[in-house]
Amino acid sequence: MEWSPEKRSGTCDRKGAFVHLVGSRKFVLIFHELSMTGTPLAMMELATEFLSCGATISVIVLNKKGGLMPELARRKIKVLEDKTDLSFKTAMKADLIIVGSAVCSSWIGVCHNCGVQVLGMASGGTKETVKHNVSGLLHPLGRLGARVLAKHLQFLLKNVSVRQAMGTKGGEEVEKKYLKKHMNQKFGEVL
Repeated sequence: MEWSPEKRSGTCDRKGAFVHLVGSRKFVLIFHELSMTGTPLAMMELATEFLSCGATISVIVLNKKGGLMPELARRKIKVLEDKTDLSFKTAMKADLIIVGSAVCSSWIGVCHNCGVQVLGMASGGTKETVKHNVSGLLHPLGRLGARVLAKHLQFLLKNVSVRQAMGTKGGEEVEKKYLKKHMNQKFGEVL
């Protein structure tokens, strides 16, 4: 089945439980790029569904190459123009940040350092940076991953104290491992 914008739009069940979970919440989705392939398309569909249920969505794109920008605009998905000040301020105010790829691992650090928990895929740099059930929640790749992500979203949105605790733990991890002095030390060890 080929992707088609005519066949895809928000399908929020206004009487369902999902609308009560995500409505009036703020989410930041971090795209590693905008190709019309797997993860970028899945993240766009997730953003569309959130919007149709009344959530506020902000998207940060690390590499704008690819053909999805016009479709994001058509769906009224807000893409932040910078990858620094405005993006960081927006991320700090979000209820949840969803990272679409391990390529986004540099952002996982700026979320933890601000005390914000992370939802991400259990692969690559994300798996190394986010401690599952400690500083965030990880989900597998593929179709199974979408269902696990949905369960994680429900869990975190219902449990504010868990979100706060994970954000705090993430900040502690940054302080222990991911500051510039730590990176310099690791670099020195390699040399």
